[in-house]
Amino acid sequence: MGKLLYRHDQISVHNTNQFSLDVILHHQFARSRHRTNDPSEADVFYVPAYMGSMLFCSNYNNNLNKTSEMITRLFRHLNTFPYFAQEKPHVTSLAKIEREQNDIVLAHPGWKKLTYMTIEKANKKIRDAFHMQLQHVIVAPYPSYIHFNSTTATNTYAEVLCTHDRNIFLLLAASLQMSNPFRAKIIGQFVIKTKLSFKEYQSSNRDQVMLVTVECEGNHQYTTIE
Repeated sequence: MGKLLYRHDQISVHNTNQFSLDVILHHQFARSRHRTNDPSEADVFYVPAYMGSMLFCSNYNNNLNKTSEMITRLFRHLNTFPYFAQEKPHVTSLAKIEREQNDIVLAHPGWKKLTYMTIEKANKKIRDAFHMQLQHVIVAPYPSYIHFNSTTATNTYAEVLCTHDRNIFLLLAASLQMSNPFRAKIIGQFVIKTKLSFKEYQSSNRDQVMLVTVECEGNHQYTTIE
């Protein structure tokens, strides 16, 4: 789940990037009690391609030819396996928003042979435009930095939050990107927008604060935890 950043009673905060779905699923599949090393017994095959992570905050976003070449190599390798050629179920992950990968990853014809898990599914208009109507996709929750240390911790911690004296009721940590009308409406409701640390913005005497973050800086977790 990433490096431990903070611990408080029954919760711990790890450096779990919100786009770390590739890594998390890989570890969960590897540790699953249903895992088998005998391919003839397998009902589903996992492909640890890490395509979403590879395209996050990297130069590959500006180098479509190189990315396309890597995807071609991936499917050339998969085609050497008999179970892939027999079209047995193969699943992978895409730790990015689906609509952001249409022209890079999902455009490859081999991708249609995979069922994949992603954190956000594109709307029907986009899926129709890229002929993805029959593409099998499973939507998973965004990975969270906060992890409960027991199954009962969620209710206990909720009670703590209700009685805790806080001068900020709602904190939104997000970029100013207006990627859809719902996001724009939510961002518009925050009067206070800041890039300052907690100690600097807590004196704003507002019950709602938006902390403006930059996706690829990789340091915003240190300003949100407090």
